[in-house]
Amino acid sequence: MTPVPAYDDAMLCETAAAALSDWGLSAEGISVFSHSENIVLRVEAAGDTYALRLHRPGYHSLEELNAEIMWHDMVRTAGLETPVAVPASNGEYYSQVQMPGSEEMRYVGLTRWINGTVLADFIETSADGTAKRGYFRQLGRVMATMHQHASQWTPPPGFVRHALDEQGLMGPSPFWGCFWEAAPASPAQKQALERARRYLHSLLSSLEKDPGRYGVIHADLHASNIMIDSGRVIVFDFDDAGHGWYLYDMATALFDAWYDDDDFLNTYEGLVEGYGERLAFTDEMRELMPNFLLARLLAYVGWLDNRPENAAYGVLPELIAEACERATDICR
Repeated sequence: MTPVPAYDDAMLCETAAAALSDWGLSAEGISVFSHSENIVLRVEAAGDTYALRLHRPGYHSLEELNAEIMWHDMVRTAGLETPVAVPASNGEYYSQVQMPGSEEMRYVGLTRWINGTVLADFIETSADGTAKRGYFRQLGRVMATMHQHASQWTPPPGFVRHALDEQGLMGPSPFWGCFWEAAPASPAQKQALERARRYLHSLLSSLEKDPGRYGVIHADLHASNIMIDSGRVIVFDFDDAGHGWYLYDMATALFDAWYDDDDFLNTYEGLVEGYGERLAFTDEMRELMPNFLLARLLAYVGWLDNRPENAAYGVLPELIAEACERATDICR
């Protein structure tokens, strides 16, 4: 994937303000909220607050972005909160904008702002393990509700999203990049990563894809994509949503604690308890979880290797070394 040019905040705010004209809005206040896979700005306009998202070019087609809106709507029918998309003046949910000082075009979308504290910020600043477990228990219930409804949902015509199956995760051209060819990896590490890929590809190929195990998932439920507000857990950023095993969804939520060994058992048990209140968490799921956690780690290696402009790129050698070590333990 082509590296994304760097843009300073002033340029981004100016670009976003111009894009608001497609919604018939004029910004009263605007600031950059996050700058990662996509660029998200907080916008004050017409007495309301919005999130304006500038989508990374080349990641999703317009058809795929509109499918994301369909998925939001389905999740809300389950009684869960998600960001509410705001249609532009022409009735469409996405417009296009040219980025400053370049020929790069990006899709831009607008949603209602969600108030609260990002769960990752709470975890970073709080030592309250009981509260953390409680939030992950709630997240488990939310996740099980999403999976339960996904198992009963028939995507409407025009719903197009990627698949995070054995090919999308561990095939010869996985969705997030060929992690076994990561630039910082040594020849020995590349061989180890390739062995892990083949092991997991074989394992995933043996798993059923019935609606009770496999459907549309969020696919990126880490703590930075979860908001907490007045005791509620709200998930957002469905940019990576696609078809996949429900266990992969759970692995994304547990990954940070697993990788850092940061209160992992407490986090894991909280999530599983909450999930089990709505859907069964079976012995088979428990046994398979380490494999899905490793799949998440390998996918992250591939994702970061394709994004040298990302601030976290410097930790890639560490990620590769950790992936090789964990793969030795898991891929037996």
